This record gives sequence, C-alpha cells and structure tokens, in this order.
Amino acid sequence: MSTATVCVAAFRNLADLLIQAGADQADVETTTGLQLQDLNNPDERISIRYLVKLEQAAPELTKNSAIALEIGQLCSVDGSQSGIMGYIAAHSPTIGVGFRQAIRYSNLLSDSIHLELREGTCNAEFIYARDDPEHFTMQSIELAFANTISILKILGWSEFSVLEVHFQYAAPDYLNVYQKYFGKNLYFEQEENRIVFPIDILKQTSPRAQPYVGEILIKHADELVERLSPQKSFSMLVREKIVKGLPCGLVDVNRVATELNISRQTLYRRLKEEDTTFQELLEQIRKKMAADYLKTKNYSINEVAFLLGFSEASTFNRAFNRWYGKNPKTFQMTYFSSFK
Repeated sequence: MSTATVCVAAFRNLADLLIQAGADQADVETTTGLQLQDLNNPDERISIRYLVKLEQAAPELTKNSAIALEIGQLCSVDGSQSGIMGYIAAHSPTIGVGFRQAIRYSNLLSDSIHLELREGTCNAEFIYARDDPEHFTMQSIELAFANTISILKILGWSEFSVLEVHFQYAAPDYLNVYQKYFGKNLYFEQEENRIVFPIDILKQTSPRAQPYVGEILIKHADELVERLSPQKSFSMLVREKIVKGLPCGLVDVNRVATELNISRQTLYRRLKEEDTTFQELLEQIRKKMAADYLKTKNYSINEVAFLLGFSEASTFNRAFNRWYGKNPKTFQMTYFSSFK
C-alpha cells in the first residue's frame, strides 16, 4: 500500500465544500475516519487514502453524481483551496508563471500527483494525473479541471473557453454537466487527462497578485520542501536505487540491499511494513518511465526496453501490453497523433 500523502488544506477544502453542498459532517467523518476538528494545520500531511475515500464517497454523501464538477466552480482565486501551492500560484505575476509555480511546488499539495504544462506555438496543455492507479478517482479529475478552468476565466477573461478536454475514463451518465462546464470538445478514454487552451492566456497578468506576498510565500514553501525532503520513506529510498540502476540492468534486489547496507531479508521486512514489495515498486517505476520515454521522440522502443532494464524487447512488449492494454508502438502513435 502506498505511503503517499496530501496536505490537510486540500482534504479540509473538499470536506468543507461537501458539507456546504448538503453532506452531513458526521457522515464525512465516519466515511474517512477523521475528525475535522483535529485538522487545523493546513500544512500538516495525512495519507492520501483519506482524500481518495472522500472523493469516492462524495456523490453518495451529497446525493449528486456531478458534485465534484459543481463544487469545482466554487473556487477561491486567492488559492486557499490548494494550500500554500495555490497561494503562490495566485500571487504570481502572470498566469503562466502561476502554472509553473504550482507545478514546482505540487509536492506540497500531494506527493502522488503529477502536473505538467506543455507549451506549443498556439496552444498550451495542462496535464493532471496521480502517479499510483490506486489513488485515481473520477472526482479528482472533475474537481481539478473544473477548478482550473474556473480560475482561468476569473484571472484571464470571462469569455475564455477551452479548446479540448481529454479524460482517461469513459463518458459518465451526466455528460450534459460536462458539456455545461467544459464545452462540446470532450474526448474520453484517452491516454491522459488534459486541458487544451489558447497559449495567449499564459501571458495574462494576475490581477490580484502581490509580489511581496509572493516572495514571502515562496520562502515558506522552500522551507516546507526542505522539511519534507529528509522524511523520505524507506520505499522512496528503494525507488531511487531502482531508478538509478535500471539503465545498467542493475535492478536485482540483492544489489539494492547491498547499496543500502542491509540484508535482503531486512529490505523485504521494511518494505512490508510500508505495505509494498520490491517487485511492486519495480513494476510501478517501469510502467511510469515506459510511458514517459515513449512520449518523447528521443528513444526507439528497443532503447526504452534497454533503459528499463529489460534484456529483450519482446519481454518489454509483453509487460507494456499488460500495463496499458496495447503495444508500445501503438501507444506512441496514438499519443503523437493527438497533437495533429
């Protein structure tokens, strides 16, 4: 089981919005196993499993299937709903800088999310994902995208509309609500969750930005990052050794244990304490890195197989099919065709 965390600010924001939308506080607390009165420090960390539980239960708690989309419109332009990461983005000089700062400090929101901004000639793309499939929920994408678009409209121009929105999952029954908030150009069962919008909006100044406040917030954020860095879990240390050894084919558990100056049995035991195994970590890393490599044009499929420590391309192909339900070549062709 993952040791990923999320800041209390993100959890409390969702809980408070659900209660405002009609959810009973006692039900929220029973569902998550947390008492809201105990969550007063926005920078405190809790397991992301609590947030995932709340997201999954949100439709039932409010008797509204589209609740994540609806509360995503109730955004605060001061960024308070995303903790310090949101405040920094809101006090950045331009929307583009705000995006980049949000990505830079995204680990302060959660160490399980992946944010990316791609800038082309005419369009830009914002990508949102959670690294571990166990943490994926439709509600997280709905909330993040509805919130992002709402803030862009407020900070950019009221007539702003996205060009396309892509989702990894199938179209829901309440498609009309998606069209209300995102427009008609919706694509489901895609490789990524991404918003495509005119790149010009990135140049827009943030009307509420206060540079002095932004500098103070960045200093505080850097301190929080420093505080988080030494608190690496044992599984994170093992991950680092795996990533370093993959291109050399050095992913043997005995070698990793030796590099950490412990026995193989100790390595197994400590990973078990964090509800994971060496093989699970290796599989997760290879899966993510395979997709990342193939999303560039820098490596052939054979080179990707080598970089991931596979002795043969055929073994890599079988593993990739298991992970993504298609072979690497098809995955790559589909990905790049989406930009045409």
